Amino acid sequence: MSYELIESEKINLLFLTLSQMWEKINSLSQLDNNNKMILYSNQDMMTLLNVNSKLLKKYRDSGKLGYHQEQDKYWYTKTDLDHFLGKNHFPAFV
Repeated sequence: MSYELIESEKINLLFLTLSQMWEKINSLSQLDNNNKMILYSNQDMMTLLNVNSKLLKKYRDSGKLGYHQEQDKYWYTKTDLDHFLGKNHFPAFV
């Protein structure tokens, strides 16, 4: 079996490339079939999560739910929703 030393520059370049690929994959996962980013409004999120506006605000204010704010409008991405649901998932008892 033979071993080859890899220069740290090449390793750093590999990690940078992998990181860029990962970012691209994440950005693509938030696009719909027309290559438009999926955004949810407050009303969409209240419907999806079956909560009222006060509880949605509590999730935002406590840092449990990520969001984007444009003036007085709040927008949520698919990643924000997936992350929130993943953090608050508990497996069934078996």
